[in-house]
Amino acid sequence: MDAQKMLEKALSWLKNYKTFAVVGATTNEDKYGFKYVKALVDEGYNVLPVNPKYQEVYSTTCYPSLKELPEQPDVVISIVAPKVSMNVAKACSDLKLERIWLPPETWNEDVLELCEKEGLDYVCNICPLMALGYLKQT
Repeated sequence: MDAQKMLEKALSWLKNYKTFAVVGATTNEDKYGFKYVKALVDEGYNVLPVNPKYQEVYSTTCYPSLKELPEQPDVVISIVAPKVSMNVAKACSDLKLERIWLPPETWNEDVLELCEKEGLDYVCNICPLMALGYLKQT
């Protein structure tokens, strides 16, 4: 899928879905795992940060794993290394979560192949911050 179609899908997800899990959430304000949580919360989305190291990220309860979320997210954003994103994709499949968003540097061809094999809908190589900014302008 070309970059334009991938961006259109990302924008569609932001318009049509309200609950986003962020795997790799962090309290480090310089990292994307914090920036994504903050931006989504500030825009009014229901955000479920996921990281076993933290109790809370940006005043939002943080959960140890996807399996321990109190509700099913519409979209899972994986902001971890490709090797770990592979595990996130497997967990999404196991938990019957349908959509995974893989920002730049969080995926490789193996991750995409797994998504396709498991029937996961995915967005890759699109930054959620950029997509949110673009959405505000339209």
